[in-house]
Amino acid sequence: MRALRNWAPNILLIEGTEEGEELLAMVTQLGMVPPVAMLVYDVKNSNKAAYYPFAEFSPEWNAIKYGLDQGLPIRLIDLPISMQWHESYKQKLSDASQTEGQKYGLDPLSQIAKEAGFESGERWWESLVEQRRESEDIFAHVSELIGLLRKDSETSASNLLREAYMRKRIRATIKEGYERIAVICGAYHAPALEQMPAVKSDNNLLKGLRKTKVHATWIPWTYERLSYTSGYGAGVLSPAWYELMYNLDRDELVLHWMSRTAALLRDEGIDASPASVIEAVRLTEMLSTIRALEVPGLEEMQEAVKSVFNLRDDSLLNLIHRQLIIGDKMGTVPDSIPLLPLQAEINKLGKKWKKAGPLNKQKDQEKFDLRKERDLAFSQFFHRLNLLNIHWGRLTTIGGAKGSFWEAWKIRWNPEIELEIIEAATWGNTLETACLAFVNERLNTARDDISELARLLEKAFLANLPALLLKIVNRLSDQVATQGPVAELMQAVLPLVNVMRYGNVRQTEASLVKNVIDAALPRIFIGLAPACKQIDDELADQMFEKIIGVNNAVQLLNLQEFTSGWNQTLLNLIHKEGVSVHRKLAGVVSRMLQERKLISEEELSRFMNLELASHTDPARSAKWLEGLLYGSGLLLIHNPSMIRMISEWLKDLNEDTFLQVLPLLRRSFSEYAKPERAAIARVANAKHVQLKEEMRKQVNEDNLKRVIPVLRLLLDGA
Repeated sequence: MRALRNWAPNILLIEGTEEGEELLAMVTQLGMVPPVAMLVYDVKNSNKAAYYPFAEFSPEWNAIKYGLDQGLPIRLIDLPISMQWHESYKQKLSDASQTEGQKYGLDPLSQIAKEAGFESGERWWESLVEQRRESEDIFAHVSELIGLLRKDSETSASNLLREAYMRKRIRATIKEGYERIAVICGAYHAPALEQMPAVKSDNNLLKGLRKTKVHATWIPWTYERLSYTSGYGAGVLSPAWYELMYNLDRDELVLHWMSRTAALLRDEGIDASPASVIEAVRLTEMLSTIRALEVPGLEEMQEAVKSVFNLRDDSLLNLIHRQLIIGDKMGTVPDSIPLLPLQAEINKLGKKWKKAGPLNKQKDQEKFDLRKERDLAFSQFFHRLNLLNIHWGRLTTIGGAKGSFWEAWKIRWNPEIELEIIEAATWGNTLETACLAFVNERLNTARDDISELARLLEKAFLANLPALLLKIVNRLSDQVATQGPVAELMQAVLPLVNVMRYGNVRQTEASLVKNVIDAALPRIFIGLAPACKQIDDELADQMFEKIIGVNNAVQLLNLQEFTSGWNQTLLNLIHKEGVSVHRKLAGVVSRMLQERKLISEEELSRFMNLELASHTDPARSAKWLEGLLYGSGLLLIHNPSMIRMISEWLKDLNEDTFLQVLPLLRRSFSEYAKPERAAIARVANAKHVQLKEEMRKQVNEDNLKRVIPVLRLLLDGA
């Protein structure tokens, strides 16, 4: 900013896609609060999208604000993204020549940073540029350095094309008569824009490039998305830290950051006194002096924090990193930003819900009581968004939410939701019409897929689209009555049962689904045994999930006609002569039968003895155990003999076989809740505890009292 004020240009040229120029006038509007991003997307294919983020401290953002304040013309001069998405650009990339040399690769700054003793190019840049108190001459020095590095490194074809286009725009600006031209660009491009080649060479590079039709708008952004870890990185590893550097005097920076760190640690129950803050500041400054830094950096402050506050817990260090280095700030854009009709409706509903409560915080978790009209409306809103693949809210589970009338949601906005809304806008101008069109299209593509039809029915039901329910149910009824493999029917049952289960709560007629279930379940009962025979491990894994799904569905229905039929089907799988199913399936079926009291614990133990017998293939035994151990750990907690049998079986395995089967068992036990695993360990160790108690009784307490003082003297001497 000091350089701009001193130079007093009469036009600004900024590295940025040309399509965003018309948006620049909105930067100073009321309600435009960074971080924000320009979103540019292909009108015909919204899957093609580019984000150009800006933060309060971004050089481009400051240059735009300066230009608007001074009434200067501002132009974005980078190669238009509409060209980069055209087929002609791909052809250019393959044709463009590349300069020779491999020493520094495509990121010479990172290599220079390593040679200078820094962990990354950004940390080196921070020390060299951002923390300099007097930096008027830095531009010339950086440009000279980059120029030397580029002579000994390759330049990507895309950069060659971009730089040719930027030079073209600079020449056009000069031709218009502008004399004091300021170009704001990434350091890597500076030498290429200062040293102009012949016009003809640039024209030859750009010849034949054409454009696709695109649209640009502003959207809110977040500091998390500014970081590299987000997937939409803008080259900023530490947004929250850079904001502090931008807003605070260098002499206040370390003390301010340490104070915020201490406050964060106190919130987590860690002792962080003002005296410790002072000590951490002093240590930071000492490290900075030793390393000959003009201003302490993040690395020095983090080392001081770890040392002074004795932080060895990665979770606390990660918390500091998230809150004070990356940050959780989210920007806003003005209401005047042009929106598609669907965007406008969703924003309007979002604001309504925000005032009501559920959307007033990031990373929010909400429980909706579907018996309440307000909560039911919230639920239907988020289910409609999910139906259109707009993931603002995700259905989850939260402790304390029990019963079919509760739903738990994790609600979190992130910038790519804007693009998801734009993609969904192709289906309609309102949320309801878009959902109707989306489901109708899926109905046409689902054809004879019973499981897909069942999922569509569940989604339409949860989204409160009654106009579609009868249509989907009729299609399902036809498919179930005429055809459909058992596996597809099994996959469809649980969604259908969920529709029945939630019907009354959601004030929706769900009885029409009962006819489909009445037709599907008997066919499953008849066809399950043949479908489980002579199948490989991959198919067995798929059938395993489907059997669990049907079992859950039958339990939820709790209707005698279905319960008895399912019980008999399970019994036939392990008892009927001539039926030999995959061992993983036999294991889970044995587990289900024991839980339903259809076989006794003694009979289950007999099965286990047979499956774990020494003459049985260990891999086969492990598969059976994997099925048996599915679900909760209560089966083992209440049956210590089973734990002993598994232990003895494991002890008898040779090393190679043990290493083969161990991952299967570890996976099974890892799915148990932590208290269950602890209880299993207590049961398993009960025998050892009893043995230790017997040994303790044999100890002579008088002799022990004589020995302990002598041991203490020996140990103290050591």
